[in-house]
Amino acid sequence: MQKELKLIELYYLICDKYKKTLQYDIQRFSPNSNTGKITDEEIITLYLFSVCYEQRLQVSQIYSFIYNYWLSWFPHFPSYQAFNARLNRLAPLFPSLVSELVSDLTLPSDLLEIFIANNYM
Repeated sequence: MQKELKLIELYYLICDKYKKTLQYDIQRFSPNSNTGKITDEEIITLYLFSVCYEQRLQVSQIYSFIYNYWLSWFPHFPSYQAFNARLNRLAPLFPSLVSELVSDLTLPSDLLEIFIANNYM
């Protein structure tokens, strides 16, 4: 149950950031177009969840993990090729997302480097 709550919390955080600022940093890939029914927010959430909480670092590992364990939560999960293509199109968004997340931190600047290093190791 803990992982489910983390996924939901991450999704809400990504949706909030996306709607406030991130959508202006990248072309929106609407679920009404030929990119499928899964949203950009869902793709970003699945990617970050897999990397942060499951230490899946390769796109093929991320795809397999989501497909095997979370498919019931994301019934419109695309094929591997479509998932990879969407991630590649969303890649320019990640520096802005990291900037947004870091700006929300209330850490002294001398501890920020330690905090970031500990979260990515």
